[in-house]
Amino acid sequence: MISTRHFPRLRGKASSEPARPAPKPVKDDDFGPQSLLSREPLDFDLITQLTHMSAVATSGIARDRLFEGTAALDFSTSKYFRRVHRVAQRLNYDYSKACEVVADAARVESVQNLLLHFATALSAGEPEADFLQRETDVQLELYGKKYERDLESLRKWTDAYVALMV
Repeated sequence: MISTRHFPRLRGKASSEPARPAPKPVKDDDFGPQSLLSREPLDFDLITQLTHMSAVATSGIARDRLFEGTAALDFSTSKYFRRVHRVAQRLNYDYSKACEVVADAARVESVQNLLLHFATALSAGEPEADFLQRETDVQLELYGKKYERDLESLRKWTDAYVALMV
């Protein structure tokens, strides 16, 4: 008896034409609301991305290459820098104006503030390396304080749980 259970079915049609390459996945640039269950590590990614940008900017790289390289990174915040780069390249805006445009569309307050500060610094002629170093320090301090508040909240909840269990 022949069993067909062990032979997988081919779902394609036979053809003498070469197979088409699979389409490249499109990176998500949606700024819309996300599900509460699929939260992105936005604060940590923002700090990591700012640290990377700060390190790269110290080399004196051109502004368009800085944004292009940052947009290519695989962080949850890369979509904002990708959008800034696209607006600057496709609409022929300068990067300070592109940062303002993307900040208006961003719904995350920390990213919106960062992009508006970046736009102000770029339009004032401040070097990217100086701004990014200062902004990285600010974001690290904010992240540290938020982390400490979260730990203190966890301690309070743990104390309340222990009080209920006893």
